[in-house]
Amino acid sequence: MVGDCASNLLDPPTAVKVRVGEEVDVHMTEEMGTSGSLVPMYPSPTSSDAAVLQRVALTDGGQSATFLAEAPGTAMIMTSGLCLNTQTFRQTFGACPVLAATVIAATSS
Repeated sequence: MVGDCASNLLDPPTAVKVRVGEEVDVHMTEEMGTSGSLVPMYPSPTSSDAAVLQRVALTDGGQSATFLAEAPGTAMIMTSGLCLNTQTFRQTFGACPVLAATVIAATSS
């Protein structure tokens, strides 16, 4: 779970560690749209470095994304919206981190 109960995305974000070849699934929060159906609260997430963590699927109208760990390194899964810096307690609107991913080498079998 990322974000807080006020629909802020937290900076710094939750961190995960995955191995090359593993996937990370992200489901963005939904809210009721003007048509009466659920719509994503934030734009579809993207990767800050597709060579490390590449978005390989976008489903549910853009609210769910799957990222594939391609190579060792670090990448941020990003969107835009209301961000809360948890160190300064300052809110900003713009590019927000959703998840910080560290990709490590796959294990040998």
